[in-house]
Amino acid sequence: MEAVHISIVADIIAATAAVVAAIATVSLLYVIYRQLKATNQSIQETAVQSLTQSIATINSIPINNPEVGEALATVCEDWYGAKREQRISAHYFLFSWFKLGEQAWSHSDPEQTDASTWDAWSITLIRYYHSPGIRDGWWKYRKNAFSPEFVEEIETSDLPDGVEAHDFHDVFGSPKHPVVRFRPKR
Repeated sequence: MEAVHISIVADIIAATAAVVAAIATVSLLYVIYRQLKATNQSIQETAVQSLTQSIATINSIPINNPEVGEALATVCEDWYGAKREQRISAHYFLFSWFKLGEQAWSHSDPEQTDASTWDAWSITLIRYYHSPGIRDGWWKYRKNAFSPEFVEEIETSDLPDGVEAHDFHDVFGSPKHPVVRFRPKR
């Protein structure tokens, strides 16, 4: 009888140890899950910060050289109607912008970049692409510098309802399109 009692106690101790081990395993898995979630959030934040910093760097060129902005306005409307110098100036901006967009697109996985960040990038890229001068001029000469998947994504895109292609005339103006300034109602 005593051997049966010892066997039962041993079974209880073994079962208790198994329960404790299971609780420890579940606790460890939870800690790992929390660490992975924090790491993933950190990766997302780093990606957004990197994109933001890159945008600021790219935009510093037109800020310091307004002719680049004028060149962008012109080539977005008509690549072939732009002067050679305008095409050269705009090319470097556009190439950098689309390469940066390709990087944002490659990280558009919801696990890496939040949806609102990619949506904003996507609309901006699509607006550039659908500008006649970009789509029918610049892009066809440069699209081979981008991944085939990104090219397909851009070329099969449609402008969202209410969104027009970039023409920059609302920002930079031109002889044909003067800048419209906001005037508060009084």
